[in-house]
Amino acid sequence: MPKDTFFRLPDDKRNRILKGAKKEFYNCTFREASINRIIKDAEIPRGSFYQYFEDKKDLYLYVIEENIKSVISNFGNKLEQSEGDIFLCVDNFISELLDETTKKAKEIKMIFSESWVFEAVWTRSLEKCKGGQEDLHGDMISRIDKTKLLVESDEEFEVFIARHWMKYARSVLNELNI
Repeated sequence: MPKDTFFRLPDDKRNRILKGAKKEFYNCTFREASINRIIKDAEIPRGSFYQYFEDKKDLYLYVIEENIKSVISNFGNKLEQSEGDIFLCVDNFISELLDETTKKAKEIKMIFSESWVFEAVWTRSLEKCKGGQEDLHGDMISRIDKTKLLVESDEEFEVFIARHWMKYARSVLNELNI
């Protein structure tokens, strides 16, 4: 998570940093990504980068979390439109996702390119949801009609969701030859 100094930056500077990070992370693997290219695109000194983030991994996870917030919001809207029917929701969501293949493929690749990234993002997401820190995610999950699923507990539901998201992401990546 970014340091407080990042959140106190003017919007334009914060947006430049995120734009530079997305450009780098969408076009390179995590290992190939360069802080030097990010700070050059963002037009900030290297020392400033470390005032805002612990390291490249910190920024990488933040970019992913910001993308996930957008995806969750979109998914939540689809869930509401489908009146809690998760299957109809996922069908509509996937159809829309495939319409935006190029942009979404880069975001999905970022999350699922390395197992540690998915695990870190999923774990942080569940912790925030359980801790009430992320109302959007928690609210969206609470709107799923669990009676249409074969789950008996919240733990089974969490496993169900995690497995299906992973399966879904892998199928999209395979479809896109990524």
